[in-house]
Amino acid sequence: MNKLIFLVISSFAAAIVMSSGAVTRYYIGNAEVPESLWISIPDSLRWSTAEFDFDSVSVKVVELPLTHYLDSTSGDGGYKIVARSEEQVAAMEEALGRMVVQYRSRTLSANVGEAAPQIDLVLYRDSMLCADFIREGECYLLSFWATWCGNCLLELQEEYVPSVVKRFSENPHFKFVPICIDVAVSDLNRFFASSRGKRWEYLADITYLDSHRIANGKFGQSGVMPLNVVIGRDGAVKYIHSGVLTSRESLDELEAVINQNL
Repeated sequence: MNKLIFLVISSFAAAIVMSSGAVTRYYIGNAEVPESLWISIPDSLRWSTAEFDFDSVSVKVVELPLTHYLDSTSGDGGYKIVARSEEQVAAMEEALGRMVVQYRSRTLSANVGEAAPQIDLVLYRDSMLCADFIREGECYLLSFWATWCGNCLLELQEEYVPSVVKRFSENPHFKFVPICIDVAVSDLNRFFASSRGKRWEYLADITYLDSHRIANGKFGQSGVMPLNVVIGRDGAVKYIHSGVLTSRESLDELEAVINQNL
């Protein structure tokens, strides 16, 4: 969004300064379009919208979803919104997927095969400090989450990550360690007491606090969420995943890694 704001400001600053009277300009992406076209865009294609006011000029912007694009090659100087083919969309999604994987790999601080960094955590339920938390002989699943992180809360719903954890609940060497960043005890008290937080009340007895992101920063760039890490019984990082874990394929992979390292 910051990039979008910068593009709009830098492209049209001069025109804005010279304008007089109340003016509204309409954009699809970076292209200025007639008001009639902007208004005609169906809600289903309004992937994101934004509005900015600069003195006497108002700028309204719509971003289209990947399935459509703005065509300016019609020859009459106008624009039209065109649907991409399924093949085009699939190719673009594949390319974007590779870019996301590459980006997320650059945000990690730890690597598979390396000795896991030692961390200190505070247990939420009694504020007990747990220093030098990682011990050889135990297999850990560290799940970093935050109350503001929608994808974290999604993957911590019963049918996703907890469904994998449940399969190892009888193994004394397996430890599921949810770690909440950016909060104090009082913040989590309010979260679990709220109507929104009731769904994750099960975390109250098992979650740890990483209020200043110190532990989080040892595995990924500060604030990277969601972040899941498996540490084997030999004390080495066996798996590290930045991004939501909800697909059957990703959950099966997580289960296999835990099973191999118990």
